Amino acid sequence: MLPENGEFGTEKPALGVLGVRLTRVQPLEGRPELSYPCDWTYRIVCSDEGELRRVIGELVGTARHTLKSLGESSGGRYRRVELVLAVRDEPHRNAVFVALTRTTGVRFVL
Repeated sequence: MLPENGEFGTEKPALGVLGVRLTRVQPLEGRPELSYPCDWTYRIVCSDEGELRRVIGELVGTARHTLKSLGESSGGRYRRVELVLAVRDEPHRNAVFVALTRTTGVRFVL
């Protein structure tokens, strides 16, 4: 829905679910610029957190990282885990992503 004056950004943000103010998101032009090395966050949904932690230990080696459990699904079948890893460059970041997606029991990597 367009604002009455035809200009975006001048109207008051609408209230969304639970009274949270909604704001318009502007699309990015092209790809965002990343400066490497940098910390990259992977959010992982898996069915076997123990196996995931073992694989991550082998995958990251001595690289600086943090690994945190974010909870489990309501039925307890899936676990959410956050990995923050110091990545060297884009190929390293992408290789870790692919390795995580190929890990047994991993359902999603974001």
